[in-house]
Amino acid sequence: MKKPYPGYPPSYSKIDGTGGLTRTCFVLEFLSLGHLSKEQRAMIEEQISALAEKLAMGIITVEKTDFVTPDRFDQKLSDGLRLSSVK
Repeated sequence: MKKPYPGYPPSYSKIDGTGGLTRTCFVLEFLSLGHLSKEQRAMIEEQISALAEKLAMGIITVEKTDFVTPDRFDQKLSDGLRLSSVK
């Protein structure tokens, strides 16, 4: 099981880095006419993860990428993104 994201106590308001690396975060929002199935979400995750790794390969300073799905969001992040519920 993957660790909750961001993986820091909710009292932190700003985290510039982790493990000696500087953090840069992007948020993608998918809007659909209904709930996406597990298979659809897995397909999206796989393709975006591959694209992120491919894009990062051309940038020497990028050490790794992490695709974070809503099931890893802590409550403060869920509230900040105005998500109804994350399970």
